[in-house]
Amino acid sequence: MKTDRKLVACSVLTFIIGICAITPLLFVMLNAAKADIAGSQPWFNLDVPYAYWTANSTENSNGTVTYGEWYLTLFNVSLNSAAVQQAVDARIEYFQIQVYTDKAPIENLTYFVGTNRTAVFDSIESSFHFIRDNWFDTNTSGGGTFGFDFSGNEFGGMSGSTAGLCPLSNWLNSTVSQKIFNIENAEAIYLDIRRLGSVILDGNLTMATLSSNEVIQHFELKKFGEGFLYNNMIPENQLPQTNLLSPQFVLENKP
Repeated sequence: MKTDRKLVACSVLTFIIGICAITPLLFVMLNAAKADIAGSQPWFNLDVPYAYWTANSTENSNGTVTYGEWYLTLFNVSLNSAAVQQAVDARIEYFQIQVYTDKAPIENLTYFVGTNRTAVFDSIESSFHFIRDNWFDTNTSGGGTFGFDFSGNEFGGMSGSTAGLCPLSNWLNSTVSQKIFNIENAEAIYLDIRRLGSVILDGNLTMATLSSNEVIQHFELKKFGEGFLYNNMIPENQLPQTNLLSPQFVLENKP
């Protein structure tokens, strides 16, 4: 095994395994460009069958602004059967979803996908934290899915909203107003998915691997109604009757 460096648990990394009551003795960090190890290939593929983004703001006569932003992105997670032959306790992979318009950035979200191969780790997504500058932070802002004994497809997603009321004078100088303005005035919204890295837990060994951070998938959300839509799941003739932020068809027909 080739490694760049080995660090014990008292290093500058934040490393917590609380629920599992197990403290791995060795933490190994590997750069993906240099790593030559079993299990260095991704286990998971992340596809987006559906995404919707919308925002609006209204100046009120009393000198305030009412504003809101809402989004929903659904993921179909499939397993790379060739890569999962590695026998380890658990593996989690981290993705960045970069959201931007044709003119400006909106935000970056982090999403994780993981599974266990033994009963040792059954809540690892909530009990493990890794962070290192210029690598990645496992405190996710977009959520994730941990499929126990994952063997096929999993269906997950992330959603969020920001809404409020504020004085017009505060609104004009806020970062929230700029983001909502960018969405309201966009011609299209784009999603880029990148692999940030992965973490393998196996007995007393915990191994973090940094990915290349290249864009692995690119999606365009086109104007639809009051927002922006990417849709490969809901029949087109059902869209006018669908709550795009909570599509019942999707929920009833998930894989």
